[in-house]
Amino acid sequence: MGIDVGKTKCRVAMMDERGAVADEFGFDNDHEGIDDLARTLTVDDRVVMEATGPYWLSIYERLDDMHVATVLASPSKTKAIAWARIKSEKVDARILAHLLRADLIPESYVPPKDVREMRELIRHRASLVKVRTMVKNRVHSIVDREGMKHDFSDLFGKGGTEWLRSLELPPMERLMLDNHLDHLESLDLQVERVGDRITEKASMDEDVIYTPKYMSQLNRQMLANEEIDQTSPFNKSATHRK
Repeated sequence: MGIDVGKTKCRVAMMDERGAVADEFGFDNDHEGIDDLARTLTVDDRVVMEATGPYWLSIYERLDDMHVATVLASPSKTKAIAWARIKSEKVDARILAHLLRADLIPESYVPPKDVREMRELIRHRASLVKVRTMVKNRVHSIVDREGMKHDFSDLFGKGGTEWLRSLELPPMERLMLDNHLDHLESLDLQVERVGDRITEKASMDEDVIYTPKYMSQLNRQMLANEEIDQTSPFNKSATHRK
């Protein structure tokens, strides 16, 4: 089976071993549509789809839960193979099914679900920390602009925050500073909450020990890489239990 994945609509081509199209149909790329697709499949089926933005993920996870053999194709490499073999630049559901039948799909590596979830959590935490840094820079800008001097090593510790709350400033600057400080309190809570979840999830992983060094490396990878690593399994850099 080949699935041409779209943001809202998907197209399916079911093909037999001889290359004859047995059925073609479409479905909505939402929970109900994916349920309709799942009812047509068994564990004996093989499915291929391209890694199109984030739109493939819900379909892939549902089929993975059903233990249906599902291949995620690299779009650029699949297009090149389709042109070389079939002389077509358009990679649709039929062409995907043909390439799967001939074992010509350039497969993208998809990490296991627990690793994908850990990646998403770390990516989320990194985005919160980035926003928090931006807000702190705005606070520094207000303090510097108003010529306020301080000796705090950490302006955003307890003492520094109390000092910021007590500053006598023009109404507009006072409003902006209070809003920034309120925002920082909320961001601190969110970062802590996500960090606790990461720690909890790491402690539940029986295969990988998430050491501080590994977590730092993982965080850097999250900022640099896309969801799919097409070269090697994601957890190769982890420290495994002996």
